[in-house]
Amino acid sequence: LQALLAWICGVVSLSPQERTDLCAAYRAAREKNLILDPAYQRVQQIKIRANAGGTLLAHITGFAAINAWGGLQQATLFRISPVTCLLVIPLAVVCCGALNKTTEVIRFCYNTGTDRALDPLERVWDGEVKEAENEISALYLSFCVVQVIRFA
Repeated sequence: LQALLAWICGVVSLSPQERTDLCAAYRAAREKNLILDPAYQRVQQIKIRANAGGTLLAHITGFAAINAWGGLQQATLFRISPVTCLLVIPLAVVCCGALNKTTEVIRFCYNTGTDRALDPLERVWDGEVKEAENEISALYLSFCVVQVIRFA
């Protein structure tokens, strides 16, 4: 998810010079409200592709998380009672929250490597990843809650 969105957003697929030039031209066009400027249009297209790709990847990852956490709910240890089945939910929140925080730190370190500032492409990448992580959490948590309610 992280790597594919970075590629879609141009964070890793564009050379550093291309990125610098594109971001500088985008900032200049945005300040002057030149929405027909090629750099502005290119960044807008990247935003659209990143949103579409992020949504698709979030759903793929969300369904994988449903399979993982739902499968754990059906394990011998957790299917004893509704209460033990419910214990999977805080476990999932803690594990996935730790994973999300770890990838956020890695993204921050990568994005702010030398200049300590986010360029527009990095902002798109970061925003889409955060949105995807929220969608993933919503998918697996809602499924696990419904499983507990069905079991009760």
